Amino acid sequence: MPSTSVQAQEILSKIFEKATDISPFAQAAWLSSDTKLGTRGSSLFGYGIEILFSVADNPRAAYSVELALGYNYLTGFRSADPAIDLRGSMRTLPELSVYATYERPGRIEPYVGVHTGLLDLWHVQAYDAERVQYSVDSESFQAGVTAGAVWRGVWLEGSYRVRNFPSLEWELPEGTTALPGEFPRSLDLSGWNLRVGYQFSIGNDPKN
Repeated sequence: MPSTSVQAQEILSKIFEKATDISPFAQAAWLSSDTKLGTRGSSLFGYGIEILFSVADNPRAAYSVELALGYNYLTGFRSADPAIDLRGSMRTLPELSVYATYERPGRIEPYVGVHTGLLDLWHVQAYDAERVQYSVDSESFQAGVTAGAVWRGVWLEGSYRVRNFPSLEWELPEGTTALPGEFPRSLDLSGWNLRVGYQFSIGNDPKN
């Protein structure tokens, strides 16, 4: 019986056999739903990567449909209340997306997409007035819709993402028996998202 590592390599090999493109990107996000939250700068910032797979493989079709499996990370949110020093990041792994692109070879090609994925808080910490540190974890699901355009591999897209954490799991420091009343019990990191990236072909596109 093959080992677990060999089986994992075989699965990854089969996945990449069907992959058509790899697409790294940078992103910014603006919070719109939770008045308890703000950002350290003008927005959240982060990065990510997607692996794309062709779904509709008719080379004569006016549009193409792709499935994408990806990862993304955003950092820079904080509490809007100056009495609470709360800061951290969030990440989506995996992120599953479906895109439909209007094919216009050599010209700007518009596309739309939908997204979902497993979202979690990452390295989120808060400090009370005595500078005592509290850690918090939470998991949720992301959902979103996208519109964008691609030209010669370069793409730009805007989207709205729902990133709501309705319940937070706080870790109390030693000697503390209760969470400070001003600390949030939920976080809503939903908002607008802007991404820019480059799509690298890896040679498995059925239209080539």
